Amino acid sequence: MKEKGVVTERSGEKAVITVDKREACAKCSACRAGEERRVSITGADAAPLEPGDRVEVTVEGPVMMAAYILLYIVPLLAFVAAIFLTYLLSRSPLTSFAAAVAATVIAYIGVGIYIRRKRSLVSVITVKKVP
Repeated sequence: MKEKGVVTERSGEKAVITVDKREACAKCSACRAGEERRVSITGADAAPLEPGDRVEVTVEGPVMMAAYILLYIVPLLAFVAAIFLTYLLSRSPLTSFAAAVAATVIAYIGVGIYIRRKRSLVSVITVKKVP
């Protein structure tokens, strides 16, 4: 995935890039892809950047797939597993639903902790200046 943007802020080893809206998505806006987004880059990629620089942010396909799995599939599986297991044990739809919601929240917290510790999803974002 490649997206273009502009460096809006720079401090130390951190640069904030405002990613342009996607032209194809701007008309629909059914999802958040049509909105302007901000990306923070820290480290070696941010060193040569200055405010106003036009850049291209690239994320590899397998990394995007791993992110989608972590952010969507894992919580969904937690929800479905919890609702079925709790219903088998309690036979109460309300208890099953409450347990499934709790399992989903716990799954999101776990995914967040995993991403912060692993940092493998963030380290493969590359930024380069474009004319």
